[in-house]
Amino acid sequence: IMQLRKCPDGDEECAYISRAGMSPVKIALREVAARVDEFTAAIAGDDKAVKDEPINLKVLRHDQDDMTLVDLPGITRVAREGQGGDGKQLEGMILGMCRKYAEPPESIILNVASAMVDFSTSASLQLSQELDPEGRRTLLCVTKIDQHKESGLAKKIRAAVDTMKLRVELIFAVRNRKQEENDQASSLAKARQLETECIASDMELTEGAELHGYGLGILHLSQQLVKIQLQRIIETLPATAKAIRRKLDELQRRLAEIGHPMEDEQ
Repeated sequence: IMQLRKCPDGDEECAYISRAGMSPVKIALREVAARVDEFTAAIAGDDKAVKDEPINLKVLRHDQDDMTLVDLPGITRVAREGQGGDGKQLEGMILGMCRKYAEPPESIILNVASAMVDFSTSASLQLSQELDPEGRRTLLCVTKIDQHKESGLAKKIRAAVDTMKLRVELIFAVRNRKQEENDQASSLAKARQLETECIASDMELTEGAELHGYGLGILHLSQQLVKIQLQRIIETLPATAKAIRRKLDELQRRLAEIGHPMEDEQ
């Protein structure tokens, strides 16, 4: 569970990491990946088993918007050695985790799919359609657009809108940092520059975005996430406040039934 928070001007950029039963530990941003691996191994073991126990990460940076992200395991039907149980058990556990975080109406469901796959086969999109049939809070992030060498990606995105009833304004095509760029500790600024160059060089993708209305780039996705998150808060806050009042009334009634504590312990 990652809380992204804008760092106050003049304060040092940093992060805090924790898990159940421990206090947050302050770490430098360059340590985040290594410490997440360390915490993952402590919870799930070196064989990358799947456990329904969150790692909490709070990241304070100057150049970012405020939002909270829950990064869930990809839905898989095949268990690797050491993951425990068979593929059906593993799939059931991951689906249960996904439902727990994606079902509340306050949540935004961000589906991440590679540009090279058939979007209609995405298990996460199928789950999103079940939990959000109107598609009001379902987003599709199409990644690795630089690796989709052949033409037709814009048409593929448009087909997903028609066949899966997705809202085109909630689809975004982005370029991720490649593994070698991660290994070289390439900066976010450099990653954004490479993405901008990649998008500018793909006329089919840019013309498709202008024609159909899907978004391009990480920055656009981030801005829309913040905007949609605010809309969800505005739409769901009255119901949340009502639920809190209802729970308080219920607790007050229960207290009245229990009565006042007796002064004499005997």
